[in-house]
Amino acid sequence: MRGVLFEKELEVMLREPGWQPYYCLDVMRCVFTDFMQTSENRLCPEQLKSMEDSIRDMAISIGGLIRLKSTGLPTAYDNFYQTAGVIFLVMASFAWSPDMGFTSYRWCNHTSLFVNDEDW
Repeated sequence: MRGVLFEKELEVMLREPGWQPYYCLDVMRCVFTDFMQTSENRLCPEQLKSMEDSIRDMAISIGGLIRLKSTGLPTAYDNFYQTAGVIFLVMASFAWSPDMGFTSYRWCNHTSLFVNDEDW
């Protein structure tokens, strides 16, 4: 079994960004099949079906996740959670300051910068 993707496999994934999850599932299926074809790693049919059912369920759920990501969320949703996050971090810095001291302000500041990162 391999531990990493080959360079050629990574190039294929980068060319088709919408198919990356399906490609990874296909690689998982191929690696599992290769592993199962060796004589010392034989499993019973129930275990093979269980693995195939798990991969099938992941493939089915990817469609819904892609649809959700492409739909996007309304601006009001983003604004609500951003405001709630700011209120929480301001209150948390005061609530945690007796135990953490000045570190609580730094921690809350770093957390807010991490949470508000647009590259997620």
